[in-house]
Order: sequence, then C-alpha cells, then structure tokens
Amino acid sequence: MDTYPFESWSRLGRVLERRRGELGYGFRQRARFVRERGGGRISVKTISRLEKAERGSYPESTIGTIENMYQWSAGSVEAVLMGGEPNMILVAPPSDRNPITSSYTPPTSGERLA
Repeated sequence: MDTYPFESWSRLGRVLERRRGELGYGFRQRARFVRERGGGRISVKTISRLEKAERGSYPESTIGTIENMYQWSAGSVEAVLMGGEPNMILVAPPSDRNPITSSYTPPTSGERLA
C-alpha cells in the first residue's frame, strides 16, 4: 500500500470509529467488536492503533481483515486514505424461515414439479 500522510490516517481512524458505532459497538466497546467480528484474526490493540492513527502502514492482510470487520468492500481503506468514501457491503437481515422446510416456498428453476 502506498504511503499516505498522517492526515489521511487520522481521517481513516475517524471514519472507522464512526462505522464501528453504526455497527452497534459504542465508544468503549473495541474489545467486544474484535471478539464478535474479528474472528481471532486481529487484536484490540491493532483496532485502537488504526482508530487513533498511531501508525502509517499496515500489512495487506490486516487491511483486508479491517474491511471485512467494518463491512466494507475491498479497496475501501485505500479509498478513504485517498480522501474518498468506503463502499459498504449491504448485509441482508437473517431470514426467520427455512426455505428447505417451509411448505410455502416456491420451487426453484432446477426443481422438478410433481
């Protein structure tokens, strides 16, 4: 990843912090955020460093993990560092029905009708 000035990393930190709040994790809930969304791939300290702009570079694997945790598409961190906006991944709410066992589920294109 290219080198970006401190102001870019500081902006990224603010955007990440705001996004974490949008996802339902408050000001002092970084640990819960990492535990529930990080899957053991990243530490609370790394999230803290990112949100506080304490470093000016991270490995690509860390950037990918961050984009996944914050529900951003690939390339969003770099877009924010360049002054743009992240691309959000829209996650569908969980369905309360099972299409395999529900009697009212319409047949799919590959199913034979009796």
